[in-house]
Amino acid sequence: RSRSFKYIFHFFLTFETLDKEGKAVFSVEEIKRLFTQFGEPFAQDEMDELLNAAVTPNTREVHYRTFVHHLILDKEQNL
Repeated sequence: RSRSFKYIFHFFLTFETLDKEGKAVFSVEEIKRLFTQFGEPFAQDEMDELLNAAVTPNTREVHYRTFVHHLILDKEQNL
């Protein structure tokens, strides 16, 4: 359990660090660029899964604080 929450927290801190303007929002293009430039590259199916879960359909943006909040809720429900 602890490792999962540490991973989610690390994910959140990464978004916070990369969000230089403090918007708490990334475009789909920015997310793709960030996830292919930093760390271990995501496979296409992994990227698709992430974007399907994270993208707000009407704006095509990722509100990462909301996304991380949903990840935490999902982990808590699966305990």
